[in-house]
Amino acid sequence: MSDSAPPSAIATKVTVAVRCRPKSAKEKLDPDVVNVIRCHADCIVVDPEADNATSASGGGDLFDAMHASTRPMGGGVDTSNAPRRRFMASNKRGAAALLRGPQQFPFPAIFNPDASQNEVFDSLVRPLVALAFEGVNSAVLAYGATGSGKTHSMIGGTDGAAPGIIPQTLQMLFSRRAQLQEIGKSVVISLSFL
Repeated sequence: MSDSAPPSAIATKVTVAVRCRPKSAKEKLDPDVVNVIRCHADCIVVDPEADNATSASGGGDLFDAMHASTRPMGGGVDTSNAPRRRFMASNKRGAAALLRGPQQFPFPAIFNPDASQNEVFDSLVRPLVALAFEGVNSAVLAYGATGSGKTHSMIGGTDGAAPGIIPQTLQMLFSRRAQLQEIGKSVVISLSFL
């Protein structure tokens, strides 16, 4: 590996980033869908006590995701005497846990709902693609609940106007390959997609 690679790219084995997506058009129309997540530079805060965390129908029971619809709390939790605002999260065993007050979760990279596809790509993936041409293997994956924005982040919108990580990676790979071939270098690209 050359000395030109950024030290953080060499030293870091795994980077976990969080991208909080904006509400969908359908969610914007539903008064029972609320946002309980605030993005900060170094952490996200889940705040079930925020002013916007009470649904318009008065229920206020929020389940486990930034834009989840309200639903009754299950898992054998007696909610008859609980405070009006509740946030349900799952622990590692899947059992329901009641969160009261703001909860902070630190991450090395956080993208708020206004972050563009290009911002995410330039910050997280562009350095990995550059390192690939120096022989460094890398992988990028999206993980999250159904409807959390994984496909949008990885592939992009249906209109093609905002390509995601995969199309931008391919464009960068083949553009760089063409540049190298123009100066007589041979480049073999091998990809896998699950």
